[in-house]
Amino acid sequence: MTDSSIPAETFTETFTVTTDNPLLRGHVVHGRHLLPGVGYVDLVLQVLARHGVATPEVELRNLTILAPLVAEPGQRVLATVEGRPAPAGGQRIEVRSRRPQDAADVLHAVVTVHPCPPEPFPERLSLPLGTADRVTTLADIYTWLRGNQLVHSGLMKSEGVVHRRGDDWLVELELAPPYHDSADSFLFHPALFEAGLLGGSVGNHMLHGGGASEGLYLPLVFESFRATARLGTRCYVRVPAASSRRDGELMRLSVEFYDADGGKVAEVGRLVAKRVRDVSLLDVRESLSLINI
Repeated sequence: MTDSSIPAETFTETFTVTTDNPLLRGHVVHGRHLLPGVGYVDLVLQVLARHGVATPEVELRNLTILAPLVAEPGQRVLATVEGRPAPAGGQRIEVRSRRPQDAADVLHAVVTVHPCPPEPFPERLSLPLGTADRVTTLADIYTWLRGNQLVHSGLMKSEGVVHRRGDDWLVELELAPPYHDSADSFLFHPALFEAGLLGGSVGNHMLHGGGASEGLYLPLVFESFRATARLGTRCYVRVPAASSRRDGELMRLSVEFYDADGGKVAEVGRLVAKRVRDVSLLDVRESLSLINI
């Protein structure tokens, strides 16, 4: 496959973001409504699809979150997604936003999109799952997160369990029943995506890895992402134990996604998450306002 499958022209899409958006409404960090980091993946895939590029035909590389996208109740934030040919090939896509009172845009995320053959993944998950060394419910993980000022609700609060096995963490997930009908609204459902990452990170390092006092980590970089199908209403997420490590302020892990029948449908080559130390940095505009006072 060549770059001919990627738009050769520059394109721009704009839309309004408010706290009525179920992703922001159900994802509150230290009292702020934030677009989940995983939401940028689906956002980019949706924009590409509207320009004729199917999800199985692309790989996202180095999706880097530079500043969270925050909306306050009653606030209308104008978000812009812009793509242009990248010098080294593929398409560079930026996500920016601006409020009516802002003098300039805030750059939230950048990613490079490259074409790839739409071939299925060969791996399969062995089902039913075998005996686990430890089982943790997703409800326990959400409780821990709430104590660390990350509150999930509505669409963004999935159901499931984390199986700690010898060489991996296997997260068994399902959208909450009232939100099953949202499965086809997303190309890669952010609620299941985030719940899988949380199961493999919080369920590992925080609840059982001796890091309970270290606080919250948020996604910083998705080094690569590829998907061949949607997640549906139920899926499995696997984090190989060998891929998961922490050093300093960063946490790294690789993630695999399997459908309800055990077929692999997506992978994150490596996710890098960063510890939240300064809460004021969650809203760049707020930080700038404080500097200008």
